[in-house]
Amino acid sequence: MSDTRVLIDALETNIRRLIRQVDVLEQRLKAQQIQASIQEQQLKDREQKLSQMEADVLSLKMANSLLGSTESKREMKLKINALIRDIDACIAQWTE
Repeated sequence: MSDTRVLIDALETNIRRLIRQVDVLEQRLKAQQIQASIQEQQLKDREQKLSQMEADVLSLKMANSLLGSTESKREMKLKINALIRDIDACIAQWTE
């Protein structure tokens, strides 16, 4: 009987230890999920900021081309020509 009791006590000890480990792991998981959520939000914020900066750069390039930079003039002419080709293609499809 005492051997059985010793085995039961050992099992209870192991079960309690495992339950504590599960609790610790659950707490770590929750902390990591919170951290992942925070990092995901930071990433979204940075992507939005990057998108805004890219739009600002495009606006600045357009403004610069209007001011007369020779390199920007070339880019602007190419963009205008591409837009004209697109408009011509649309008109051609519309008239068909």
